[in-house]
Amino acid sequence: MGISAHYYAYSQDDIEKIKNGGGGELFDEYDMDKMWDAMCKMLTGTNFKQRLKTGDIFSSNEPFSWAIFGRSALNEELSEMISYANASDVKEVARAMKNADISALLAKINLKEFASSKTYPDIFGQQSEFEDIRASLREHFTGLLKFYQNAADKGLGVITVIA
Repeated sequence: MGISAHYYAYSQDDIEKIKNGGGGELFDEYDMDKMWDAMCKMLTGTNFKQRLKTGDIFSSNEPFSWAIFGRSALNEELSEMISYANASDVKEVARAMKNADISALLAKINLKEFASSKTYPDIFGQQSEFEDIRASLREHFTGLLKFYQNAADKGLGVITVIA
């Protein structure tokens, strides 16, 4: 099983309704599965545990952080974290991701450091797996970029569920 991240694009009005316990029309979704923490570590240099320790999960001014965790919490329970990013934040995320050089990001990551910092999921111990991990990160970066670009183009906000 494990902890996975799911991203859902809604109109800004529907996000306001959802924040108040209502519902809305889902326009798009992306499933990053278990690679969300590794993606965060690659994009920002820190993982969830490190961000939790410094308290900057939602106070960060980094669009890459918003891409993974959203900008504001809707619900933080032990079993799940639900957050959101407004349409203007989504546009910043899409712009930052579009301007990122994924090859350079992948080249500079140290997967042994991912293991020692206990980045989730716990798959970073085998050097023989490193190329597959990098390929998975590239694939999820491309998918997340496409998701955020689509949401930004339509003026949508994003709800993130990590559970």
